[in-house]
Amino acid sequence: MAETLKMQIKKALAEATSQIVPVNQSANSVPARSYPSPAHTYQEDAQFVNPFDRTHVTIRGMWKIDQTAIQQTKVITTALPPAVSNAVVLASSPSTTGASLIAVPDMTVAIRTTGAQVQINWSVSASLSSSANFGSFALFRDNVQIGPTVYGDAPGNNQNFTVSESFVDSPSLGLHAYSVYWATSGGTLTADKKNRYISALILRPQ
Repeated sequence: MAETLKMQIKKALAEATSQIVPVNQSANSVPARSYPSPAHTYQEDAQFVNPFDRTHVTIRGMWKIDQTAIQQTKVITTALPPAVSNAVVLASSPSTTGASLIAVPDMTVAIRTTGAQVQINWSVSASLSSSANFGSFALFRDNVQIGPTVYGDAPGNNQNFTVSESFVDSPSLGLHAYSVYWATSGGTLTADKKNRYISALILRPQ
């Protein structure tokens, strides 16, 4: 009985000795893992709360991030306009003596419109046999004049001059033909070789 009592007293003293903390050390209750959970994202809060610390610290949670990124399933696109349509000039130095507007050779371009506006650019270099006369030019769509009549002349006989225009049209949906017409007040109006062009471009919606 006495032996058993001595053993119990010895065991109690050993346990009490193991719980004594030296004066130059402090108890360390921080476990091996430096942070308790992913919710602790800030450096000052990335540890367990020390039971010996009486300072109240608020644990700030991390931003909530969904597991799967949200992707846009519908892509909205705007169709680009087709390439500019240009007329191919083949005839060299055509001429006219008519006083009524007729189509200039190789100055017609066809384009299929989408309901948007169309920009027409054209230019003609020509000469007159008599400087006392003048040339008339106008833009037509489907044989109907849509642009103003533009005039041109030169100070001397058979001297070249250039007439040009940029016109924005609002045609109906479908296929249309744009042409440049010309006429002369007298004498002969002659194009300068192949120095003329016409182009049509469907404008992009803004």
